Parts: sequence; structure tokens; C-alpha cells
Amino acid sequence: MQKKTSAFNQFQQIELGISAKLVYHPEKFIEHSGVLSIRKALLHILNQEHYPVISIVGGKRSGKTHLAHFLNFGLRQAAERFEPRIEVEFFQGTEFLDSIQEGRSFHWSNAKHCILIDDADQLLVHFSRGNSGPMVKCIEDLRVHGGLIIFFRAEDSSFYEFDEHLGTRFAAGTEFLIGNPDRSELSLLLQALSAQRGWRFNDRMVKYLEKRLCVGVKDIESYLERVQLLSRLRTDKVDFSLLGDAL
Repeated sequence: MQKKTSAFNQFQQIELGISAKLVYHPEKFIEHSGVLSIRKALLHILNQEHYPVISIVGGKRSGKTHLAHFLNFGLRQAAERFEPRIEVEFFQGTEFLDSIQEGRSFHWSNAKHCILIDDADQLLVHFSRGNSGPMVKCIEDLRVHGGLIIFFRAEDSSFYEFDEHLGTRFAAGTEFLIGNPDRSELSLLLQALSAQRGWRFNDRMVKYLEKRLCVGVKDIESYLERVQLLSRLRTDKVDFSLLGDAL
């Protein structure tokens, strides 16, 4: 007798590259309670003298990249309101690595330089013991000229093999942890994250899922991918039966 395989197990076993790279629109970002305090703290820091190293830490799929794009857009819009004004630059980790290895200087004579680095883990893993010179020089350059560098990373600082020169600078910096949204924000997040994939749940579906889903961004993202995978496996529309099977 042939053993029956559930639909859930079938799509777990199939590796499909079906999710296109998401496009991050700042206006579609839901500033939930787990990140609201971070933005407020950064605005306060930008209005005073502060040690330049700042880290925003969140696990995989916690919303770091969308938050980075949201802050990049917001800071650029508000740049002229600061005194001195701020000059904002946005990098991916590997892009910034190329810049500092080429010896680029990061400061402006008439502005506070604010550097945002998304996917910073790809940058920081390169600075093993005895190899921290370019990063230390960048941090000191920013410290002397009143700039800031904001790392969006997934790993705890103890994960990296920093030497004392770089390790002490991260220890002296400020770290923010991305928190979970409040359950009251679940419906907004659910609609925003599903809209990124090009589809939308109706109100009855949202109410159904509000009672059953965890509120973490990672949990919602994982669930939406299961819905997407299962709908393609079945070549079927997204209905209540499919939503239940994906839970």
C-alpha cells in the first residue's frame, strides 16, 4: 500500500525559487511598536553629540531591510531640519566594504554624515583579528567629525572575531533590538506583507488569521510563503481551506 503524503509535506519537499526579490517602498512600511522606539531614539541621537557606532539588531526576516530603507528615506526628507544638516548615505554591506578598502574618507565639512549599512553582517565578518584597520579608521573619522554609522545586522557582536581595537568601539556603541509588533497591529502587517507579494486578503480572511497567527514579522512572513507555495502546488485560488492548511 502506497503511503499517503500530505499536501503540506509535499510542498515542504519542493524547492521552488518563486519569490521575486521584494521591492521596499518606505510609504508601505508599517512602523509597528517593535520599531517605533528605535526611530525616536535615532532622532534624539542625531540632535546631539554621540559616539558614532549604532547597531540595529534583528534576526532573519525581522524587517531590518525594510526598516533601513524607511529610515534612509525619512532622514533624507528631514536632513535640512537638523543643525548642522545631515548628509545620509545608504550602502549594502559588501558595497561599504569596497569603499573603505579603497580608502574613502567619510565626513563632510558642513554636515553631519550619517551612514546606513544594510546587511551589515556581510561587512563585519571580514574584520577578523588583525584586519580591523579600515573599519577603525572609518569610525574614528566619523567620531572626530560628529558623524554616525548605523549597522543593520542579524548577529550579536560576540559572533564576530573582532580584535580589541574594533571590539572596544562596538562595545562603546549603542545597540537597539527590533521587537515584535503588538497583536493589535497584526491586520495591518498582514495586509502590508501580502501586498508586497501582489495579493490581498479580504476582511473575513484577515479576521480568521488574526485569531491564529503569531504576531512576529518572521512568523507572518513564513506563513505567507507557505500560502504562496501551497497555492502554486495546488494551482488553486487562496481560500479558507488553503489558509487553514498553511497554518
